Amino acid sequence: MRKVVPEKWGSSVKFVLQRELHELFIYNYVQPEQGIYQLTKTGLEKLEYGQEKYKDMYLYANEGFYSLHEKQVIRTDTEDIYQGVLMKNGDYYFITTKDFSHPQKESEEGKAYLNKVSKKKLPSFLDSLKSKE
Repeated sequence: MRKVVPEKWGSSVKFVLQRELHELFIYNYVQPEQGIYQLTKTGLEKLEYGQEKYKDMYLYANEGFYSLHEKQVIRTDTEDIYQGVLMKNGDYYFITTKDFSHPQKESEEGKAYLNKVSKKKLPSFLDSLKSKE
């Protein structure tokens, strides 16, 4: 195993840190229906959806939000959003070529915008992404 480069393992299983909770999870990004697993001191535990402590908590990985409360994946791989990060305070920052403050305005070539969605507004932002699918 030492000589095998991790990128060449061919595994669709990924680790992701949920920064707000300071918890580590793994999931299969090709088959997310297999569920999300939490890494604990004693091993792996499959995430039980519906727990109140996970309401409005997400994993952000592979251009998607994975809800820890509901069995749901919301994709962000649109032409408008091409890079993002979920911060430890729950705010979501992303880079886009579209000016979200002036949505009707044509995009300017070579221009990028940094956008912030606060934790409080994240659920409604994700709902707007779901409606575009």
